[in-house]
Amino acid sequence: MDDNKRPYNRKPRSSWLVILTIAFAVVAVTGAGTAWWALQIKEHTDHALKKLFFDFCVVQYQVYKSKDDQAKADKLCKDVWDASLASNISPFLFTKVVAVESAFQCDAVSYAGAFGCAQVLARTWKEKYPDMYSQRGNLFAGAAILRQYLDLFGEEKLALTAYNRGPSMVWAILRGGGNPNENGYAQKVYDV
Repeated sequence: MDDNKRPYNRKPRSSWLVILTIAFAVVAVTGAGTAWWALQIKEHTDHALKKLFFDFCVVQYQVYKSKDDQAKADKLCKDVWDASLASNISPFLFTKVVAVESAFQCDAVSYAGAFGCAQVLARTWKEKYPDMYSQRGNLFAGAAILRQYLDLFGEEKLALTAYNRGPSMVWAILRGGGNPNENGYAQKVYDV
């Protein structure tokens, strides 16, 4: 018998195991550090965006209301922020919609029967959004409706026009070859 050990029977050298372990540890620590850093950047960015939004929203609110209503402005802006994020729409855009629709008058009622900050039509939406009679519920309903129109039309201007005129009117004008945006509602929202 040959006393020479065959190559496949050799045990790995411990130095290679140590090097491999250290390499895996370095990769793991680097990955964890990178993930932590990315979360810190995201948290900082989210905080900065939220502050920018609240400054924007409060200024918009104060254009229409008294500057003494800081607590009301903060509450309304928080509700707009929460409703926007829940429906995955821009809080800046939705703030402008609320400004155009009700001038932040959460007790407003239109001649067509729309009411609240987001001017939601009760006869159309009360089954789907039963909480729309509160300020927060009305904003959540309005944001969800705008999200539905964004998904339906795939274009922001048409979605805004549908929010104002109704989707059936927008479809009818489009089928007739017209421009549903010529009523100027979408541009009015953008100009706020």
